[in-house]
Amino acid sequence: MGISAGGLLVGNAIVDRPDLFGAAIHDVSPADLVGMSRQPTGARNLSEYGWDQTAAGLRAILAASPYQRVRDGVGYPAVLVHSGAEDYNFGPGQGAKYAARLQAANGGARPVLLDLDRHGGHDAYLFGPSEGLADAFAFALWQLGHPDFQP
Repeated sequence: MGISAGGLLVGNAIVDRPDLFGAAIHDVSPADLVGMSRQPTGARNLSEYGWDQTAAGLRAILAASPYQRVRDGVGYPAVLVHSGAEDYNFGPGQGAKYAARLQAANGGARPVLLDLDRHGGHDAYLFGPSEGLADAFAFALWQLGHPDFQP
């Protein structure tokens, strides 16, 4: 589970080694760092993610951006992507785009789901309402085969 910028670690881990994971939760996190500088909150994120207007900066961003690194036909683990419609850091487009890319590329049978909180912001499952955290753990327990969480 990766929350906010920590989702970059989760996103890159499942892209690099999908065989090591049964489930992943990408919570209010960026996934597509290319063009981040032109997002509404881009200016404050430049020091953290870099500047995509130079060749060196773009190379570094591409190396760290999970969205660009997703490969077609790979069997990815189950992924729950959570976004908040009112997220002031990484709007819902980040999560929706990442979930759609994983769904299109996934060569396996594991689900990739988008959980869009219509009224949520950048409060994340961990800090938001308890039902969000319960949903995240229920998803993980379901996908990891816990007998009490199977349909």
